[in-house]
Amino acid sequence: MTHVRQQIREAFIAKLIAAAMPGAEIMKARTLKVDPVNGPIILVFAPTETSDVSAMGKIPPLEREVSISLEGYVKGGVDIEDDLDDIAEAVEQAFGADPKLGGLVKSTFLVSTNMDIGGGSEQRVANIQMAYKVRYRTMSHEPSTSIQ
Repeated sequence: MTHVRQQIREAFIAKLIAAAMPGAEIMKARTLKVDPVNGPIILVFAPTETSDVSAMGKIPPLEREVSISLEGYVKGGVDIEDDLDDIAEAVEQAFGADPKLGGLVKSTFLVSTNMDIGGGSEQRVANIQMAYKVRYRTMSHEPSTSIQ
């Protein structure tokens, strides 16, 4: 079995692939230099997670909240900000339509979006960072099984 956090990352990746962003490459994490020469690149990773005991007992359940970060990179010209907004629209539609990720989690919601447009050359590189909070529960001794 895999940790629920990994299952959540994989669910995010599957939803992004299904969102059918033309030419987009979806990656689990940044492992190499990111160069969106052939189309958008979107990275998915979970930088932080917090948890708290949600009930008392011999083996207590944990309320967990994981941050899922999406970073999208594009190259372009004068319409580069529109390209970032296209990514944001596709992402928000995908997760807004299924905030429980098929029953895996209690909730998924967007908490912030930041954009950075660099350079002044013809082929500028820009990125968008979207942060999601995902709430789910597990038993403290079974991190690979989500519970409601």
